[in-house]
Amino acid sequence: MERRAKRWAEWYTLSGRQCLEIRLVALLIVVAIVFGLRSYITRSEDVAVTVSSQGQTIHPESHKTAKELTEERKAVSLGDESETLSPQSQTERTDSKKIAKGFAERIKAASTGQWLFYKRNPVLVRGELNQWDDFKVGSPVVIKEGGRYRMWYRGCHFIGSDYTCGIGHAVSQDGILWEKSSKPVLVIEDTARSKLLDTVVVLRVAEERYMMWYSLSSDWFAGRHYATIYLATSKDGLNWRQEGAVLRAVRKGTTIAPSAFYDGEVFHLWYVDSTSTDKPKALMHVTSSDGRRWQVAGWTFINTLDVDPGRMWVLSDGRGGYRGFYAHPSNQQEKKGFFGTVVSADGNTWEMSEGMNAVAASLEKGVIADAPAVLLEPHGLWVWFVLRPEDGAETINAAYRKGELP
Repeated sequence: MERRAKRWAEWYTLSGRQCLEIRLVALLIVVAIVFGLRSYITRSEDVAVTVSSQGQTIHPESHKTAKELTEERKAVSLGDESETLSPQSQTERTDSKKIAKGFAERIKAASTGQWLFYKRNPVLVRGELNQWDDFKVGSPVVIKEGGRYRMWYRGCHFIGSDYTCGIGHAVSQDGILWEKSSKPVLVIEDTARSKLLDTVVVLRVAEERYMMWYSLSSDWFAGRHYATIYLATSKDGLNWRQEGAVLRAVRKGTTIAPSAFYDGEVFHLWYVDSTSTDKPKALMHVTSSDGRRWQVAGWTFINTLDVDPGRMWVLSDGRGGYRGFYAHPSNQQEKKGFFGTVVSADGNTWEMSEGMNAVAASLEKGVIADAPAVLLEPHGLWVWFVLRPEDGAETINAAYRKGELP
């Protein structure tokens, strides 16, 4: 309640008539929530969380109450705080570690092609009230270095008229229990535009060389009609140098959600835009020798794919081609599930593939999956993805598919 009161404090300046109208609407909403909670509470909590690639139903426990998320934050910290935690919090942390260990055992025992969803999703939650990421966390990027996983993500703070976003960093030993940095590792120089931060991609291109591309959406009210991709570089993935804009959308009033890949010589970006202002939307492929100056390599019109993949994650298929993972549009997820895949032999021409789909049929009403980040390991595939409820308070969740790429 404190979070909501501060966030919407400016509403108290409204006139009496406006306040009365809002109260009436709020009363109707409360009635609807009461009936919804009653239905939710009566559901069985012992739900399955396993799905095969053949389309079995999964039931991720991902849309938790604020109280549950607060308790989860205490349990998943990997820092040296055990001496200051209460006995209850220490027990919760121990329980989370046991469940994470159990998830690792389930991965070992899973059959090829089987999807596993972590029972205690989400694995990364928004911060406490007044922290820099207290509203939402999303757009995950994960790289494995040695024995640990590193995640970069977009986090946003929202209270009243104060809405700012930045890029955070977290580390994990197992891909499940994450420790977040207390502050963002990259703050948009133009604070007023930081709320437009949309997508983050990071590549480690050498031993001490990281490159990040992040996009800012268009802002009609400020006269900025085109979404733009910016570049930042770092030696350690924590201290970033912002190097300015490197790409601008062709279409006005859009967002750009890039996916990045480096083959050792050439940088690749894929994102949805247009080839020209009079052409339909296309999945664009641009390349660069330095990550700064880009040339169009090719494209596939969206109407030939019958889907807009949004923020797509691209991996090499090991045969010179590429496989792209995306989240189905929100109006298709109930029927098609969370994720779909497209394939390409050259990165330019893409076609649909059904080999990796995972089906979900029991999300809370209004919650959608988005922005998958994929990491291929020797025995399977990690997927971290966003779940977004109707209020926009995104969280980052985890799933695993056993087996090699088909």
